[in-house]
Amino acid sequence: MSESTTTKRAATRIDAILDTAEALFMEKGYDATSMRDIAKAVGIAKGTLYHHFASKLDLLDAVVQRRSRAVLATFEPLINDSTIDAPSKLRLLFLQGNQWKIEHRDFILSIAKVMYRPENAIWREQIYRTALEMEAPLLSAIIRQGIDEGHFDVEDPEATAPIVLTMAREFSDAFARALLANDHTPETVRWLHRKARAYERSMERVLGMSVGTLHLNLETIVSAWFPDHLSENEETHQSTQRS
Repeated sequence: MSESTTTKRAATRIDAILDTAEALFMEKGYDATSMRDIAKAVGIAKGTLYHHFASKLDLLDAVVQRRSRAVLATFEPLINDSTIDAPSKLRLLFLQGNQWKIEHRDFILSIAKVMYRPENAIWREQIYRTALEMEAPLLSAIIRQGIDEGHFDVEDPEATAPIVLTMAREFSDAFARALLANDHTPETVRWLHRKARAYERSMERVLGMSVGTLHLNLETIVSAWFPDHLSENEETHQSTQRS
């Protein structure tokens, strides 16, 4: 058997393992799914599974990384579309990214439950670092386009992209913790709306834009996940209409 054939078979087996693991994690939950369950469903020995993945957490990590790469690949046509200006690309990226998360809400929450366990803090940091490495080149390309178009005033796109993504992480972190705690209190939701506005204003400043010109509408993301509560802006709008 040629080396090429052996490599292809190994890749096919790993894909089958990841497909099965993801399906079982979604169906039974991460904790209730054992490596034995996954090996049995794939039709391989448990030892063979451990040959590819040292632990169940390593397997979950591979599932997450594969999903992340697939999602980022769907953004490439937008990023490479020369007919769309840079600010619009940023808006569409946030819109499409959040839409995907809403459509895969169960998957997102199941992963977050494992990520935010205290014993998985190191893994969570690794996930963030890997995401930063994958996303920064895409964002820096948009920033560079925005500079060329005169929308952004940034000296170094490659250095700026990680800063923007790190700010996004802080917002996402607060968001995830509220979801996992099932904290839908008005106070918490208002706090998330404030953080959404603060992140957008901060992003405008980092990109050298005038305040209020980016229009990411991040508060609509909060409203989509916490639909029972209005933002301060929405409350003000409704009060104005009633009066």
